[in-house]
Amino acid sequence: MTKYVNITLDDTSPLITYLTSGGWSRSSSVGCYNDTCTIAHGWTSYLSFTFPEPAIALYFYGIKGAPPLAFFSVCIDCPSNAPDGAFKLHATPPLNSENLLYVQHFSTPGVHNFTLKASPNFQVDRFMLEVPTYSNAPLNAVASAQASAAASQITASVFVYAVFFCVIVNRLLFRSAA
Repeated sequence: MTKYVNITLDDTSPLITYLTSGGWSRSSSVGCYNDTCTIAHGWTSYLSFTFPEPAIALYFYGIKGAPPLAFFSVCIDCPSNAPDGAFKLHATPPLNSENLLYVQHFSTPGVHNFTLKASPNFQVDRFMLEVPTYSNAPLNAVASAQASAAASQITASVFVYAVFFCVIVNRLLFRSAA
């Protein structure tokens, strides 16, 4: 059975290319994922990235900026020279309290290219990809390291208790012999 996990791409991810024709800048913003957001400065501010793994869904989080509704357009799997008509315009407030602005589900997991065009003061926070994982898949490096550290800690604890037990038994035996 296929299970899914989320992979988060922060706005600072090297996988995201910010095209500079409109200008972008980084901001330390409390409330943003890892306390960073990237802010658009012009009507032709674009960003683009290709999914690092096949995904079944994409979630985009941002901050709408000022005025209360900022505009952004999205194009999935568009060529780099796609005309503005290929982009779907969005001018919505967040879909939830965590500033979820856009969701795209795919019928099957796949690697896609995501391109966003933003209005001035629009803030990009993060992207989440929902990717398949399988129960027989090997542990990733982080989980493997955590499991190894836990096993080492348990082994060390058992060793300490065994030594302590031997010392107590030896003292009891020598007291009874004396």
